[in-house]
This record gives sequence, structure tokens and C-alpha cells, in this order.
Amino acid sequence: MDGGQHLLDLTVPVTADLVGWPGDVPVRLDLQQSFAAGDGCTVSALSLSAHAGTHVDAPGHFLPGGGGLETIALAALVGPAWVADLGDAEAVTVEALVAAQIPAAASRVLLRTRNSARWADPTAPFDESYAGITREAASWLADRKTVLVGVDGLSAAPFDDQTEPHQRLLGAGMVVVEALDLRCAEPGWWQLACLPLRLVSPDGAPARVVIWRDGESEVRS
Repeated sequence: MDGGQHLLDLTVPVTADLVGWPGDVPVRLDLQQSFAAGDGCTVSALSLSAHAGTHVDAPGHFLPGGGGLETIALAALVGPAWVADLGDAEAVTVEALVAAQIPAAASRVLLRTRNSARWADPTAPFDESYAGITREAASWLADRKTVLVGVDGLSAAPFDDQTEPHQRLLGAGMVVVEALDLRCAEPGWWQLACLPLRLVSPDGAPARVVIWRDGESEVRS
């Protein structure tokens, strides 16, 4: 970017001991070739869940007959975004969202909750008591014509209520981005770039997500 613009990386590092959703295949990184073994280059093989670390959910993840990753418009993944600080709220409720004072013009919203603190150690054991988006809050975001919602938990929905909140978000055409490290993201307007791997995937893919601020950060869309 011009002018040495500072990018804030919201992506959780992918390592072999990265925490994952219970039951998902763990990350596996195997060294196939190495200089130490006398090879002329280094080559690794990677195996992981489509929902490992920071990732984007496709509609087909929770909607029967929903589209795959290729149905997500790139335009939804890049542009102005509002970082909302929900503090220590136990869950992402309508009340917590209203208290965060999200501007009406914010069509992309990144929700910073108590979950972000857990990314100080991405290898820490899974905690099912993370703050997730309730059914009512999912409908509230949908009613606001939200284009993209990003969360700092491994899932957008509460551990014990996965299907309905996801269906309300994805069914409204919203892009759902999960496992963002928002510890250093100050509340307010940012520019966002969220690009998942171009997998032919029915349910999602890992993504690299960055935000930055410049003279255009106050542009609404």
C-alpha cells in the first residue's frame, strides 16, 4: 500500500497445536523435503479443517442447499468495517449490540468481545463458554442489512445453539468470519480485507484478514 500504511493482522497463526472446534481434524504440518535431509528445497504438506483458525463460513455450512464458497461476493469481503467493543458481555445479545452503538451505516461489523483475550495463547484448551451471537441478535444484525459479521470466537453462535443463529446470519446473505484476533483493534471505522483461500468448498475456508486506517477510513458503505 502507498505511504507505508500499517496493516493490523487479525489472523490467528496456524500451527500444529492450534486449538480447534471439538471433533474437527487437528492441524497437521509434515515436512516432506528439507535441507537437513539433503534435499534441494523445503516442502511441507498441510492438512487441516476448512474451519481451522481464522476462516469464512459459506452458506452451505449451515443451510441445506446453500451455496459454497464460490457464491460469496468478493465485494462483501473488502471495504469499510466497524469494530464494535462489547466489553465483558457474557453473550452477543441485542442489548449488547445496542450498547456498542454501531452506526447505522456500518454494513460490515467486527465484534470484539471477551473472546479475544483467549488468542494470547492460541493453543489453550477449547472453552465452550465463549460469547456467541444469540438467535435474536442474529436477526437484529440481519434486519440492519449487515453484509459481513466477524467474531473473535471459534464460532459465531453459542456452543449449545449452533444451527439457528448460523442459519439466521447466513440465510440473510451475511458473510460470517470466525476466530478473529481483535485484541489490538480499537473500536471505530477501519478498512477491511478478508480473503479466504479459493477452495472449491461447500462450507468454508481459512482466510487472511487485515484491517487498516487511512484518509479513507471514514467512508461509509
